[in-house]
Amino acid sequence: MTWTLSGRVKKGALLGVLALTVFTGAKALSPSTSGTLTPPIGSFVSVNGKRVHYHLSGPEDAPAVVLIHGASGNLRDFTFSLAPELSKDFSVLVFDRPGLGYSETLHSDGESPQEQARHLADATMKIGVQNPVIVGHSYGASVAMAWALERPDQAAGLVSLGGVLNPWPGGLGAWYDVTGSWLGGITIVPLIATFATKAMAERSVSSIFEPDPVPDGYLEYVGSDLTLRSQVLRTNARQVGGLRPYISEMSEQYDRLELPIEAIHGTEDTIVPLAIHAQPLSERLTNVNLTVLDSVGHMPHHADPGAAIAAINRASHRAGLRDQGQTRYERVSRPVTREPEMDLPFDGAISAYFESDAASELRTAIHSARKGHPISPDYPYSEKLDRKAYERDLENLQIELVKLLAWVKESGARICVVFEGRDAAGKGGTIKRFREYLNPRSAKVVALSKPTDRETREWYFQRYVQHLPAAGEIVFFDRSWYNRGVVEDVFEFCTPAQRLKFFEQAPEFERMLISEGIHLIKIWLTVGQAEQLDRLMDREKDPLKQWKISWIDVEGLKRWDAYTRAISETLERTHTAHAPWTVIRSDDKKRARLSAIRQVLSQINYTHKNNTVVGKPDPLICGGLELWTEEPNGPNA
Repeated sequence: MTWTLSGRVKKGALLGVLALTVFTGAKALSPSTSGTLTPPIGSFVSVNGKRVHYHLSGPEDAPAVVLIHGASGNLRDFTFSLAPELSKDFSVLVFDRPGLGYSETLHSDGESPQEQARHLADATMKIGVQNPVIVGHSYGASVAMAWALERPDQAAGLVSLGGVLNPWPGGLGAWYDVTGSWLGGITIVPLIATFATKAMAERSVSSIFEPDPVPDGYLEYVGSDLTLRSQVLRTNARQVGGLRPYISEMSEQYDRLELPIEAIHGTEDTIVPLAIHAQPLSERLTNVNLTVLDSVGHMPHHADPGAAIAAINRASHRAGLRDQGQTRYERVSRPVTREPEMDLPFDGAISAYFESDAASELRTAIHSARKGHPISPDYPYSEKLDRKAYERDLENLQIELVKLLAWVKESGARICVVFEGRDAAGKGGTIKRFREYLNPRSAKVVALSKPTDRETREWYFQRYVQHLPAAGEIVFFDRSWYNRGVVEDVFEFCTPAQRLKFFEQAPEFERMLISEGIHLIKIWLTVGQAEQLDRLMDREKDPLKQWKISWIDVEGLKRWDAYTRAISETLERTHTAHAPWTVIRSDDKKRARLSAIRQVLSQINYTHKNNTVVGKPDPLICGGLELWTEEPNGPNA
């Protein structure tokens, strides 16, 4: 009888998820021959009476990442190299999946991805990690997808590394049929566990890494003796053998996923083929950003760790957990090839609008714009704020924000900051500067996607209520219930009667929040038409920012006047004594960010406040509704 530990079937089938995605070999391959097991390297937590092995590293107050390994593996696959690098910038939590490594199995029938997701999500909460980006490799990606579906409120973003994302044609071969059966479990599996050789393990691991080399020291570090225990072999076989129907069921629900998703996949992955998994998902869901790694196989996080870390960084940024910036990995990673349609989203519709449909004065203004100068001639400053002055003031104000959050946590205060404005007005960038040095567990961003079918049948404000701050929290809304007043009206997503009811209820809704003790601050960022178009064209050309562009952005360019009318009515009808609007002209992003921070800090009397640093917002660009009605792009234009 001949067999391989990877259980390979025909090339291109779903095998490696499947066989030993992270299968390895040390000099003595099983506890029966070595006498000792590779030891645990983390800690343990009990969830519903079952032990879970985990490894936690990195700054406690950094954005959180959860890493989930593939089939036949254990958490050492990630702690070998990826987790130590990630922990420089993230709080990194790595698990042994149920029944593998040192985590106890949940039952003997082979845990489904959904069961594993719920179990690990409960463990994450018990450990005290909140709002993480979930990263899954191979089989682990199916658990990550189940996590996003089962516990959407406990997942900020998702990253798939060579992940199993869709049902695949054909079966898995005799390996799983035999090892997953009752008879195979008591006959074949013990033989494998006892007589597997190092050469077999090396061949298996090499086939999984192909065409990439196995990193030096990997086999010895991961510990194949952990995999070659009879119970682990049976558990793995049953989990993998039963995976396909669960993936089929999950894939029917993918349209419900609203969180940012990054997918990394190699062109040479014959175990989990790109054409079956990541590529169809990216074509189906607009919130999936696919990075295709040329000539990389099934282990992208080892073959190109820079690309994997950059994807995690992007997911964290898209989720509002951290500043994207330029990471140290962006320029050292292997060259990345992207799908052709990602070069210019929506077939270059924004550039086409600029060339064919934009008013001639807009094109002239953009063409004649000088670097370092606002495009709008009516902006009160002829030059944009100097970077050194901006960074000096920003640092001082961010220190005040840290004081503010400390007071919020100590006093149990609740602060809700609503950011609204036209597309590309700078809402996301401003929120990033607020949160750059704040604990993301206490200073949260809410950026909701379009309502689900159920949410469309609820009270309009209901979906927002669940995201309001609890005691000791600050919540930043990147768009809010004011969608009904503006974008839903412009695009006819609501009826006139629904919008009228919104205007009747919004002031009372906000009065209730304030009466409840919530500090409510509403900021409207307004930007000139030429500046908006210029920023959108920059996004269109930047692969790291293309995800920000939506169909709404493209179509909204043609509806500037409709937006102006909707904004004017919304501001006038919801600007109240108890919840006034602050309007900030954001043609110069730096000045707008500083004024927004000063506006928030000036509203709260917190401990150790430095009034000299806080100062006052710039009255030339920050004020009440008069800044909207007087600006050249307002209703009086």
